[in-house]
Amino acid sequence: MAEFTGAAIVDTNSTVTPVQRTENGVTNRKPSIHAPPHSGGAPWTFGVPTRLVHHAKRGDVVTPVELTAAMREDEDMLPTPHALLLDFGGVLADAPRQPPAPPDLVRRLSDLVGDTMSVEQIAADLTEGGRAYARWRDDIGRSDEPVELPHTRVWADFVTHSWPAQARKAVEEAATPLAYAWTWRPDWQVRPGIPAALRAAADAGLPMAVVSNALCGAAHRDFLATAGLSNLFVAEHYSDEAGLRKPNPRLAMVAAEAVGVPIRHCWFVGDSVHRDVACARRAGAGAAILMRSPRTDSEAAQPDLQPDARIEDGHGLLTLLRQSRTAGHLT
Repeated sequence: MAEFTGAAIVDTNSTVTPVQRTENGVTNRKPSIHAPPHSGGAPWTFGVPTRLVHHAKRGDVVTPVELTAAMREDEDMLPTPHALLLDFGGVLADAPRQPPAPPDLVRRLSDLVGDTMSVEQIAADLTEGGRAYARWRDDIGRSDEPVELPHTRVWADFVTHSWPAQARKAVEEAATPLAYAWTWRPDWQVRPGIPAALRAAADAGLPMAVVSNALCGAAHRDFLATAGLSNLFVAEHYSDEAGLRKPNPRLAMVAAEAVGVPIRHCWFVGDSVHRDVACARRAGAGAAILMRSPRTDSEAAQPDLQPDARIEDGHGLLTLLRQSRTAGHLT
């Protein structure tokens, strides 16, 4: 049972941030329930949607009674999932950021183009090309229906455009295996709690699909297979294979069709507000769940775009599943 301590709510399993008020008494940030993290670090939040908080008339102080009612309504409003759509990087797996010009990839490119390009120039162009591709991804992500480029275009547009014709042609012919090598991370690791959460969801009969932006989704697919997780997914949808990038809602809709569940009954789990939460909202997903990752912390705030729940890792996802109305049999 929650009780009030000053302007905050405290119980044995969760805490709530104090309600901040402006000079005229209106809350200037949403109260939010903190899920206890599985291991160290500051707790993070299960967000209460703004529409549930502002029950008081505009300009009134949100009273303890109103705040408690809003929180209880929010708990009821998080819909029961009939399927899960999950991002790859930052949700299923993560790895430290790799060097801008991975030495193995530079050597591979050097072997491919021979004496037409120096190793130093290859490394410099790969570094700048990676930055240019990242800027393009950010720009296209702000469009209504972002698309993905084929592997040949990524290399030609961002890396090899100034190379000799012979070198450009050699890279074009090997564009897909080179994209795989650029994508692959030898130090990828499954995120904490993810195996238990996925297996509990599978045991409960929830179909799952991967929905991920990727330079080369085959690398993601191979990692999940090596980690023993790929058999838990009905489908895996990657941007380079679909030609669509999140937050394009069509990528989520295609995944929902693949699992045979209307998108409105799916939970969408990602680590980016700008890409994952936006995709979930545009597609009409039942809930947008934001899992914290280094990318999450580096994103600019977007107050008008909020997830339905915030979690730290797979342990938090399992907790949410257990709390959902028809997932009481999850163990």
